[in-house]
Amino acid sequence: MKLDEKIPCGIKCGNILKRIAMRYFNSPQKDCHNIPVKLIDFVFDKILKKIIAVSILLALVACSKLEAGEAAIETSVSSDGQWIAVLSKKETKESKVRIMNINVKKWIDINAPALTSSIRFGRNGSDLLLTNFKSEETSEAELVLIKLASNDYKRITVYKGFGLAFPLEVEDGQYLIRACNPASGLSCHRAVGVHWLLIKNNVVQTQYVSKSALNYSQPNYIQNIGFYWNIYKTDSSYMPEAIGFRLNGSEIKDDILPLVEITEGAPKCDERNYRCIKTFFKYKNERKVIFDYGIAGYLNGEICQFNGVHGYIDGISITPNGKYGVASLAKDIDSPRNVVYITFDSQKCLPKDIEYLKIN
Repeated sequence: MKLDEKIPCGIKCGNILKRIAMRYFNSPQKDCHNIPVKLIDFVFDKILKKIIAVSILLALVACSKLEAGEAAIETSVSSDGQWIAVLSKKETKESKVRIMNINVKKWIDINAPALTSSIRFGRNGSDLLLTNFKSEETSEAELVLIKLASNDYKRITVYKGFGLAFPLEVEDGQYLIRACNPASGLSCHRAVGVHWLLIKNNVVQTQYVSKSALNYSQPNYIQNIGFYWNIYKTDSSYMPEAIGFRLNGSEIKDDILPLVEITEGAPKCDERNYRCIKTFFKYKNERKVIFDYGIAGYLNGEICQFNGVHGYIDGISITPNGKYGVASLAKDIDSPRNVVYITFDSQKCLPKDIEYLKIN
């Protein structure tokens, strides 16, 4: 699991403090019956209390750093490049979705439902797909379509299920989406029965049994072939592999991958598998929680780095036609996010234009 996937801080720090408590208060691996009580009291008062206090302080400092990830946003750009959408505070009651028409340059809050979990534009430039949980107590969720061209931003329910997230419109009116076991809760973490569904007209056409590493990110889609995620071999070669499925349900093979050697950041690719973009580390210091990313492109065998783009990046996205890309960008993990809007020339690896859009 990558650090920028934002493990919930309460869980992580809770485990730290629990281990400290078990270590010094109630460890089943220690037998203290033969140690004099006065000696135990003396050691606890003079030494262990200080150790525990320092450990808790360090844990809380680490926790405050991780909680900065709550500033993370999710971004998407429409296939015609006219619309940008931003999701902040995902899976909370304060979830907010803002949109911008690139010609107007003004952010609009579209009053998205609480507990919104993911966003992505469909194949029609003005159609925004959105998933949200119905409550904090259940994994019941829905996939919603919002037609931005209607101006009233009316929500149309496309499908109801459990743990829905990461929607992708494969063809007009046909959607791929992650789903989870009904008992899995909001996040589907460690859930049994996580899978992907291909749906049309509210009917499941195909179900794909997922592997755990694939449950928490948007897949790449190759038109009329299937969908996949890039992962990397654990040996020193860092060569990419593909894990995914053809539309008929069979597993996808490595021969569909763009041949890119990369050591960080899985690429996001267009539906021809011709153009990809990815993040990479320009600098990192894990102890100080400093991660400075850049963005690189790939076009039919050529690799290029985008000059001038660097900072903390939550994620990137590219349109199915490969003409537009979008990413979040901040000075560091604690700082407010803004948006990088990227326009491509069809024959060049480097962008035709990069525009920085401030989120108000």
